[in-house]
Amino acid sequence: MAMTSDPARSGATDPPKSVARQFFELFGGGPLPNGEEFDAVTETVTAVAGETIFDRGDDNHHLVYVVLNGAVKILAADAFGAEHLVGLARVGELVASIRALAPEGLSRFVDEDLLGADWSVTDRMGTTDTRAVAITDVTLQRIDFQVVHARMQEHGGTWAVAVFNAAMHYAMVEEHRTRQFLMLTAEDRYRHFLRRYPDLVGVLPQKDIGSYVGVTPVGISRIASRVREENRRRNGR
Repeated sequence: MAMTSDPARSGATDPPKSVARQFFELFGGGPLPNGEEFDAVTETVTAVAGETIFDRGDDNHHLVYVVLNGAVKILAADAFGAEHLVGLARVGELVASIRALAPEGLSRFVDEDLLGADWSVTDRMGTTDTRAVAITDVTLQRIDFQVVHARMQEHGGTWAVAVFNAAMHYAMVEEHRTRQFLMLTAEDRYRHFLRRYPDLVGVLPQKDIGSYVGVTPVGISRIASRVREENRRRNGR
C-alpha cells in the first residue's frame, strides 16, 4: 500500500485538536486527559480510489481511521474467496477491523462454541478479517488503538467512556443492519441504500450495491430497473 502520511505537528501556539481526538471526545462526553499526546501520535494519510487501506490477514494492524473526506468500503471474503461488501464509511465515520482491535483470546472465543470455549485474555491483539478499500480519493486520520487502550487503562474516566460508547455505536449500527436483512425485502433494502448513500449511487459499481443489500448482480439489476421505472411514473416522465 502506498498511502502517504504526515505526522501531526505541534507549533509555538496550541495546535488545533485532531479530528480523531474530537471524535473520541464526542463519544466520551468531554475533554480527554493527555489529549495533546493523542494528537502527537495521530497521522493524516491519503489513499487514491481503488487503493487498499488495510488487507485481510494483516497482523498487528491496530489502527483506527476517521474519514476526513471521500468514502471507504469494507469487504469480507466467503469460504470460496469471493468478496462481499459489508460496510461503508464516509466523512466523520470510523474505519477499522474490529477483530484486529480485540484480544486474540476473545476472537477465538467468538469463533468457537461460546458455551464450551475457553477465553484467555492476551496482550496480543488479533488479525484483520476484512479489507478496506478507498472508493474515491480519501483523506483519513489514523491512531494506533494500542495508544487508546493504554490511555483507557491509565486514566479510565473519559477514555473508558469514549471507547465504550464507540463500541456501543458500532453494535447499534450492526444490529440495525441485521434487522434490515431480517425484516425488509431486498427491494426495501435497496431503497434504503438510495436514501442513505445517494452520493455513492453511480460511484459504486451496481454489483457492489447488490452485494451490500444481499442480492445477486442479476437481482440488483432487476430491482434497480423496477425502482427507476416507478420513479419515472411518479414524476410523470
